[in-house]
Parts: sequence; C-alpha cells; structure tokens
Amino acid sequence: MPYIGPGDVHPGSIFLPSHAMTPSPSPSRSSHHGSHHGSHISHHHHHHRHEHTADSHHPDPDSDADLESSKEIFDIFPSLNPQTDIRRINLENCLLTFPLDHGTPGQISTIELGKLGEGVRSMVRLTREKLFWLSPRVGRREEGLSANLDTQVLILQLDSSSGSSKVNGHGGKVAVILPLTEPEYMGTLRGSPSIGGGIVARFERDVLHEGPGEDSEPLYAKLIISFSPSPHSAIQNAIDSARLAAGTETNSSVLDSERSIFSDGLTYCTWNSLQPPVGCTTTQLFKTLNHFNSLSIYPSTLLIDDGWQDVHDLTLRSFDSRPEFLDGMKDLGEVVKRAKEGGVLNVGVWHTIGGYWQGVDPLKFKDEYQLIKVATDGYPGPAEPEGFSYYLPHPSDVGRFFSDYYARLAAHGITFTKCDNVASFDSLRTAHTVSFSSSPSSSSNLVETLGEELSIPSIRVAYKEAILSAATRHFGNADRGRVIWCMEMSPRVLMGREVGLKDGSSRYVCRNSDDYYPNEPDSHRYHIFTNAVNTLFTSHLNIIPDLDMFQSHPYIPPNQTTPSPTSDANQASYHAAFRAFGTGPITITDVAGHTNSSIVNKLIGKALGSERSVALQAGSSSWINGDIFDGGLLEGGSGKALRIFSRASSPGLYGGLVGYWNIRSGNGIVSIFFSSRSRC
Repeated sequence: MPYIGPGDVHPGSIFLPSHAMTPSPSPSRSSHHGSHHGSHISHHHHHHRHEHTADSHHPDPDSDADLESSKEIFDIFPSLNPQTDIRRINLENCLLTFPLDHGTPGQISTIELGKLGEGVRSMVRLTREKLFWLSPRVGRREEGLSANLDTQVLILQLDSSSGSSKVNGHGGKVAVILPLTEPEYMGTLRGSPSIGGGIVARFERDVLHEGPGEDSEPLYAKLIISFSPSPHSAIQNAIDSARLAAGTETNSSVLDSERSIFSDGLTYCTWNSLQPPVGCTTTQLFKTLNHFNSLSIYPSTLLIDDGWQDVHDLTLRSFDSRPEFLDGMKDLGEVVKRAKEGGVLNVGVWHTIGGYWQGVDPLKFKDEYQLIKVATDGYPGPAEPEGFSYYLPHPSDVGRFFSDYYARLAAHGITFTKCDNVASFDSLRTAHTVSFSSSPSSSSNLVETLGEELSIPSIRVAYKEAILSAATRHFGNADRGRVIWCMEMSPRVLMGREVGLKDGSSRYVCRNSDDYYPNEPDSHRYHIFTNAVNTLFTSHLNIIPDLDMFQSHPYIPPNQTTPSPTSDANQASYHAAFRAFGTGPITITDVAGHTNSSIVNKLIGKALGSERSVALQAGSSSWINGDIFDGGLLEGGSGKALRIFSRASSPGLYGGLVGYWNIRSGNGIVSIFFSSRSRC
C-alpha cells in the first residue's frame, strides 16, 4: 500500500492486459413547468433584453422505444414537460428537440428542464467560468448550475436503483447532457433564474430566422442525453449522436488517429522562458536552444509566443517583427534560418484572432483594409471592461488580411501559427463599419464615422474561415497543428462545423485548459484535474487536446535569476509525467541554464541514426472514469489519488498506462489501493 505524500508524483505507470484498458464499448459511434400548458420557453434579445414567452407544441412520442426513452429522461428531469419531443437515436442515446420562434441574431430562448431528480447522485459540469476556458466542477444535484455562466456538458452519476440506470438493458450508471450548437444557434445549459436548483437549456440565435411563410422552415434546438456505464463511453456516445443529429460525418480512422506535426518531437515555446528579467529577444531565444543542445536535448519545433510582433498599446501595427525582439537580426526569416540550422524542423509564431489583444491600429491599417469598430459585453474573462471598443478588419476583408499575413510568415519560413483569444468574439456586443477623415483642426488627427451595423455571427464565422483558408493556402493545410487554436473553448468552436464537429477528415490541435501558471503553487493540481476531465470531452471531437507547456525547473520570480526557495520543486515532474499521457504537443518553456535534464530525458528518447529528440507519449488521449465524481480528490487530508488511463503507444503493444496524481490540497497524503481487478 504505497503512499504518495504532498507534492510527490510517482505516477506509477503500469502495463495492463488489453481487456482491462478498453473503455466500456459503444455499439454506435423559475417555477415548476411540468404542467399541461407546455414547456416554458422564454425568448429575449441578447442586446436589448426584449423578452417574451411562448407555449411550445411538441409531437407526442411515436414509438414504444420513444416511450421508454421518456421514462429514463423523466427520472433525470421529473418536471420536464411531458409533451417534450423525445426520440431514441439508439440504445443509449436520446434526442430532445425544442421549437424556436423566429428571431434575429442575438435573441435568446430558454427552455426550463427543471430540477434534477432524486435518482441523480452527483454531477460534474464543464462550465465557462472564463469566456475562453471550460472548468470542471464536481457538485451535488441540489446545487444546480450558475444562472450567468454557460455550461457545455453536464455529467450525472445515477443511483443504481433508478430506472434510468437499467432501462432497455444498457446498464447506464452515467448520463451526459449535451446541448448542440449549430450554424443557427449556440446551445448551453444554465441555472434557472426562477427555480432554485433548476436547469434551463439556453439557445442564442446566430442567424436571422424569418417568420411563418410558405418557404419558412421551422427551427428546432437540439439536446442530447446519453446513458452508459462510464463517463468516458457516455460522452463518446453523446458526441457520436451529436454528429448524427448535425448531419456531419467523420472517418473513423481520423478519430482513431491523434497525430499532428508535433507528434514524436519536443517543442520549445518562448512564453515563460523569456519573461522578465530574461527578456523576449532572439539572443535569449537562441541562448535557450543552445543550452538544450548542450544537454543533448534537441527540440524539433520552436513556437515563438507573444512578444515578437510589432505592436503599440495592445494593437497590431504591421506584419513585421518588433525590433527589440529581433535584437540585431535582419528579420523573422533570419531567425527561422538560424533555428533550422540548429536542427529545428518547424517554426511557428503566435497571434490573436484579431491580430493582437485589442485588434489592429486603425492608423496603420485603414488605407489597406476596410475596418470595423466593435464593442464588448460583460461576460467574465476578458481584461477589457464591458463596452470596451476596438478595431478589426471587416469580415469581407479579413480573408485578404490573414492571407497577406500568412504569406509574409510563410515567406520567412514559418510553418504553423498559434491563434489565441479565439472565444473573445463571443463577447462582441456591437459592430459597425467605420471610416476616417482628417480633422479640420489638425491634419494629424482623424475623425471616425460609424456606418452600418454588422451581424456579430458573420464576424465569428468569417474570421475562423479566414484563418483556416490562409493556413491551407500558405502552410499546406490548417489541421493537425498547422494552426493551434487557443483560448477557444466556446461551443461555437468546440461544437462548431469549422473545427470541433467539422465534416471530413481533419483534427485540429486545440488548447485544453487555462494556462500553466508556474508562479501559482496551488494551480498545478487544478491544471492536471482540469485537463484530465476536459479531455473526456474534447478528445472525442475533431480535436487533439493541447495540455499546454511546462517548465522542468522550479519557478523563477521576475526579480530574480534563480528559483525562489519557496518554489515547488516537484511541480516539474508532476507536469512532465502528465504530458506523457497526452497526444498533443509536449512543450517545454525553460529559462536558459535551468533545465532539469533528468526530468526531460524521461520524456524523450533519440531517433535512430540522428540526435533528434523523440517524445515518448501515449497513442491516444487519456481518460478517467468513476473518479470524476469524487469531489474529495481535491480536498485535504488522506485519501485517493486521481487515476488516469491511456493506451500504449507502440504498434503491436497491447495494454496501456495507468497514472496516479496527488491532487489533494495542502499537505494532503494519498493512499493508493490497486489490483489487477481494478476497472478502468
């Protein structure tokens, strides 16, 4: 009975028989409103807060299977309108549809689902506590959801005696509730504003839906409820059903393959590495690469993160590099050339979806591209306050903007990008065309004139398509890491047709959690837990989860050149072991001279016939099962560890990996009980 003390990792990777590692199989890839008056559907416009209610007519279930579906659904939501349209997709999955009234983009419809039934023991929610990131939280059914924050996925642990855990023989002990996002709307879950502990399905319109007419098609919002013995298989079932409901198809070989341009190699990212007092310069960048090489560590990929661009007051000024970053070098092309001479194969750069954090400098771009002026709402996360305004390329011109940008990058030898701040466009409230003229009082000052208002959804779609198109044109393709999507955890991205539920054969590298924070000791355990839970969801989409970078050494404060005595020395091995359980980039961001080669060398080997470092990692994304409902894992004292599973990576090797992480708070100690009978 080994013990893992505070800060100790000892992931204990163990090979198991293949049958022990296989997740449970899937045969297929307010007030009370349960009255006779229909589901309560309220509608309001996102911007003008115009609200009204409408009674909904739902077709009665038309088969015995649908009748059985209703029974298990009402175990979960006892007060759900009995006339709700519930259809069985297959043995484990049900589709609920709700008619939406005609309306304009931004209009919101909410459907009361009611309180969770007594057959629900506990729940895990994946909620956007920040605009950009999903955060898993474990709770009791009585707690409900936040009325102001979007929940993307709700995972329920069912009482073994409840009807929903036994109906039709699927043995479901877990239910997953997944609202769909389609081109016409974004679907999420929130807490009911009128029923304590109640839950509503919330659908925000993304296109104009005309009123009744001969050519008008009714618009239905969709919600999937799936049942299975484990969280892993229940989420897989839900996403497979979402693809069916959305009409998107993905080749099964694509979902089985999580390889990218980063696979098998080690990536060096400049972000934490070049923070003060080091300085974001090419001199320091190559100092770090040279230090790696002196330790026989040879990254195959270099990611130049924030700090290289020509910016002013948080706006992009040009497509060139900042002179201070170049530090005497001619241009970005010279940086790439030197990196490749040192053995780096791929060099990428960072930018935001708007160019820089607060868009583009209108004085620098107004003559070349048509611009718009946008203003934000108040959803938590962005640093900018509600009502903050900035400038962006017009959606009709953004394709040319990014094509020009990526053409310049490709000419310098750049082969991929990291696109950040993606979900910030969910917070756009207004957008107008803008023109500029000289001020009568001073030729150096400009007077802006706002023109027509633009549709916010059209901006979101245009920007994603512009980046995908530019990457395909100039880098060869946009998938498998040619674009890393970051701060992107919006339903419009994860469940959207451009990325997460794309129809076809593409997987996209997407960040899987909030950042790695070496300066926050208590953040490390949450980073592991968050990525472990989020991967249950994201790995079943057209996504390769990126677990973010880490440092192999203790944290170095900005006013010091050596690690602080109070820094957590164990966080490096804690993170390194976890990266081996992922399929995305293995990225280090060390400060030159401080790399702990004993840790890094456990993650890499050497390629045959060369010095190139080869990353050792799993062949498919990790998963967790029953532990997901144990809120005590994050508490103090003595108790269980977080168990994480993954399949083996080598062809012909049957079995997999099991890792144990102490994510308990404070000086919590872990007691691990493990036997060959332990289920995954």
